Amino acid sequence: MAQISDLYKEILNRMNRSANKVQLGTVIQNISAGVVPAGSISTAELADDAVDADKLADDAVSIEQLDSGIKPVNINILAVADAETSREDNVAGLSSAIALVNEIKADFVSHAANATRHTNGVQDTSALSADADDIASIVVLSNELTTLYAAHNADAILGSSWAYHNGQAADKVLAAATAVSTLAESIVRLNDIKAKYNDHEDETTGHDSVASVTADQVASADAAYGVAILVSAVNVLSSDIVCWSILNSGTGTVVGVSAVAGSASIVFTFDADPQNDAVLSYSVFRAAV
Repeated sequence: MAQISDLYKEILNRMNRSANKVQLGTVIQNISAGVVPAGSISTAELADDAVDADKLADDAVSIEQLDSGIKPVNINILAVADAETSREDNVAGLSSAIALVNEIKADFVSHAANATRHTNGVQDTSALSADADDIASIVVLSNELTTLYAAHNADAILGSSWAYHNGQAADKVLAAATAVSTLAESIVRLNDIKAKYNDHEDETTGHDSVASVTADQVASADAAYGVAILVSAVNVLSSDIVCWSILNSGTGTVVGVSAVAGSASIVFTFDADPQNDAVLSYSVFRAAV
């Protein structure tokens, strides 16, 4: 009778172990499918103080979490914006125009004051503004130089009664003499003034047969656009990180190369001149202090 009882107990134990395995397998399958068994997480485990700093550390944040909108607490997003490229923001366009307009000014002032080549009088250039260092001052000087050069050329082509020259020289008239108001317009005008002025300066007729003065020739390269633009961005620092993408590659079908934060600005560089119609989107990030 004892043997039967022991055998019965063994059968029951085996049946219980088999049932437990089935239940455990079901739990594992549910967890794998994202189903958490009822009662397996306590209220204490969901309390505020159950989330500690280690769980929010940088290495606890994955790409997947960032994609879903979760961001580390030690990163600040300073700006999220779109921008369209413009000739007025072109870095090389600005720097080359500054160099050119300032040299034209210096060379023209020297030429106009040369009494050896202007035997009937020298042209007054004292009203010219100070050297340019930004778009506004480029525009001002471009218009002033247009007026002075146009008057100088008008005197040179007279048949008599010259104010400065002593003979009728070849006409080196500008393509246009209307006022400019933008960097783009100034670049076109300055390149034209350079070409026409250098041709005029090289003339001996009207200059009392005195040869050209090399130092009075404009040697700077034509103003030209480059592959980078500078976009103003309030509160941005050079230590910030910029992430960006091109939404529309524009007429130049440009590709993005780099984005570098500066003092209240960002320089975006492309593989070619971005012209006036490329559209980009950017975000600025800063590590929390």
